[in-house]
Amino acid sequence: MGKWEGWTTFDSFQALSILTTMEINNDTVPIQGTLTLFNLPDRVGVVFPADAKTAGNNAIINFANGMISDQGTLIGQSGHNFLELTLFVGEKMNGWFYYYGFGGTVTLTKK
Repeated sequence: MGKWEGWTTFDSFQALSILTTMEINNDTVPIQGTLTLFNLPDRVGVVFPADAKTAGNNAIINFANGMISDQGTLIGQSGHNFLELTLFVGEKMNGWFYYYGFGGTVTLTKK
């Protein structure tokens, strides 16, 4: 549970790191939360459908059915969007994602 902050990097746009927050609303399965990517550059923003973006060109992905895998990773899914994160000592989470047809990595630290 709580708020996490860090960076998302799309495989197709390696030079761009996008400020990202994740809020986890509960600590029991199914895990619910929201992932927000801030101030998407135009070439990344076109990946997201209009209903997933705000006026400030932020992207918001909600998930309501998060699970903990047998390996202890957090798996969140919303439609075809998928996220898998591993919690490390020091309250850091790293992992990968697949959003709207594009993959990449996420690194977050608990706030």
